[in-house]
Amino acid sequence: MDPNKLQLLYDRMEIIDTLNRYATSVDTRDWDLFLTCYTDEMIADMVSVGFDKPMTMSAKDFLEIIRQAVSPFDSTQHLISNHVIDIHGDSATCVCYLQAQHFSQDDTGAHAVLIGGYYSNSLIRTLAGWRIDKYKVVKTWMTTT
Repeated sequence: MDPNKLQLLYDRMEIIDTLNRYATSVDTRDWDLFLTCYTDEMIADMVSVGFDKPMTMSAKDFLEIIRQAVSPFDSTQHLISNHVIDIHGDSATCVCYLQAQHFSQDDTGAHAVLIGGYYSNSLIRTLAGWRIDKYKVVKTWMTTT
């Protein structure tokens, strides 16, 4: 088999694993795992979920934003699929669908927020593996109960 094709397949799986690690880290609140998904300095574009503009920040500052966003909920479940990956040497883009479910329970009953949309991320190959250096979430719909 062509070694270039094998490398491409390996890179694609590593990139998908990075996105899956992100979802797992948020849902399990494993913040050390979360940091393995990002470069030390990154760009976060969350305009579609209420932020004014894309921001350049450290991965640790981005972690605090995500931690605060999910902290009101008892549990979350982020589902990511339909990865479209374009690799050029040591950089790549990955656009993938998302459904993010957020659940909480209080005296008035169960409450849920379901968000649909997609991630449009840029990644770079580092010595530690593929890491997201530009994160973009695009919310296309949302329901609440």
